[in-house]
Amino acid sequence: MAEAAGPVFSLITTSLITTTIVFVVVATMAVALRFYVVMKSKSSTRIEADHWLVLAALVFCYGFMIQTICAGAIGGVNYSSMQPLVAASFFAKIAWTDLFLTQPASTLVKLSILQFYKRIFITSKFRLACNVQMALCIVWCIATIFTQLFCANPISGAWSVTADYLVIDYPTFALAIFGAGIVLDTITLCLPLPVIGTLHMETYRKWKIAAIFWLGIFCVVAAAVRFYYTFAELNAVDSSFDGGFPYGNLVGTATWSRIEPSASIIAACLPLYGSLVPKSRTLESAIRSAIELFSVRSTSRGSRGSSTRNSRRAPAPPTEEDEAALTNGTWHKLSETASVSKGMTETEERVSDSQIKVTSDIDVGYARAT
Repeated sequence: MAEAAGPVFSLITTSLITTTIVFVVVATMAVALRFYVVMKSKSSTRIEADHWLVLAALVFCYGFMIQTICAGAIGGVNYSSMQPLVAASFFAKIAWTDLFLTQPASTLVKLSILQFYKRIFITSKFRLACNVQMALCIVWCIATIFTQLFCANPISGAWSVTADYLVIDYPTFALAIFGAGIVLDTITLCLPLPVIGTLHMETYRKWKIAAIFWLGIFCVVAAAVRFYYTFAELNAVDSSFDGGFPYGNLVGTATWSRIEPSASIIAACLPLYGSLVPKSRTLESAIRSAIELFSVRSTSRGSRGSSTRNSRRAPAPPTEEDEAALTNGTWHKLSETASVSKGMTETEERVSDSQIKVTSDIDVGYARAT
């Protein structure tokens, strides 16, 4: 008597659906609160680019949440009613499409964070570094999507379970893109640290600001856990198909692929909530104040040094005409019209013989009467 066939497992599990929904809902609340803070703020009259970028990332999060729910509704949750071959092909297709949703979400969050950096740290060198990092993130995203799309020939061969249509070394590709994501996340977190170290404020406040930025360390942890599950899956998959399919590590990869962008959105929104705490300033205003204070003090020191040098400068020696005027006891009269110039504009001002109006920091030219 033949034994009954075992259950057909599903890639979509209860824990995967629950985790996805919870993190997307919390990310939605974080973005909504972020926009509330922005609209409430009196210092800004428009919504900056970093806010729109994080909102776009949230849209992709809703994309993979809907994908997960629909895949569970069609293929089954925990167990599938499909035939084994059909179920394996269907869930392979779901796993293949994951990257087209999670990758743009992660990239948009990185771009939002870098754009936020550029808005509060205004040095030209730092902005250049941010632009370079943004370019690397965009190239990483485009290259990943392009490679994933054409990893098999034909494209539908990417989710085939009966033949190998892959045209690339997919395990190496998967580990490379996830490893590059960890590196980019780490660089993004470390990027503002040298600038924070130069801020004109107390050391403990520098540590507090750095700690706020490093709330995103959980995103690096999530990316590292995803890398681990991907490595375990790629080293445990058996190319033969005998009616069952091991989804254990693949479920872990799918779960952390959804956690990472949602957690990144939450972390990217946290630095903007300072104004919600009574008697607290926003992170942006605190950093800008420190930069402006440092600039004012530097300018003040430069002005004092310039004034001191000018005061020590020896007066110009008198000309022969001046000595003659002093000897004869006469002074040259100013002409009736004096030219007053400042910058690129020039006006004429009538002055009387008995009174001259002197304005500081304005060069006054005059001609001696002949």
